[in-house]
Amino acid sequence: MMKQSTLTCIVCPKECPLDVYTLDRVVTYISGYSCERGKRYAHDEILCPSRIVTTTVPIEGGVCKRLPVRSSEPLPKERIGEWMRLVKELRVKAPVRVGEVLIAGILGTGTDVISSKSVAKDQSSSVAHDISGAGC
Repeated sequence: MMKQSTLTCIVCPKECPLDVYTLDRVVTYISGYSCERGKRYAHDEILCPSRIVTTTVPIEGGVCKRLPVRSSEPLPKERIGEWMRLVKELRVKAPVRVGEVLIAGILGTGTDVISSKSVAKDQSSSVAHDISGAGC
């Protein structure tokens, strides 16, 4: 049976309204897109929706208490809960560089968990630093 799904493209600020028609989990027709990226988004969102996942984890010995992290590539939506459970157990020690791989190939997906920010080691015992938390 033919199925119609309506989506809003999130690839760019245009927010094109997309209509996607499928038959037995095969995309047969897509309308409403204004670029090829929108067409690809509609196709992938129907067959295998995925997202970049972000969160924070504790960081020991850093100038901040939490480290923002993210997936290096989009993950299938049905694996996000599993990803979050594993990442929640992660403990990181400062210093950390932005883009540093914290967990390689999580869940066998080939996607890494990476740092979204550089965090320096807390040198408060020998050097004064901003304790306002600005930027952390």
